[in-house]
Amino acid sequence: MLEVTITKCECSPTEWEWRVCDASGLALMLGWQKSRTDAKYEGEKALFNLLASDGNIPLRKSGPIRGH
Repeated sequence: MLEVTITKCECSPTEWEWRVCDASGLALMLGWQKSRTDAKYEGEKALFNLLASDGNIPLRKSGPIRGH
């Protein structure tokens, strides 16, 4: 089972973090976006790409560099 989670970043009130996690909670893909909507879109896109690739994608981070 894979899951997409969206959380507000504690370090910045204007950033949202998305993660695609496996059943044990291990993050397979993650990234940051400036809006919750964008984070939701990117997380779901990452999940789709992971499923389409048969799980052969290394840990990927996307979005702006945190704190900038």
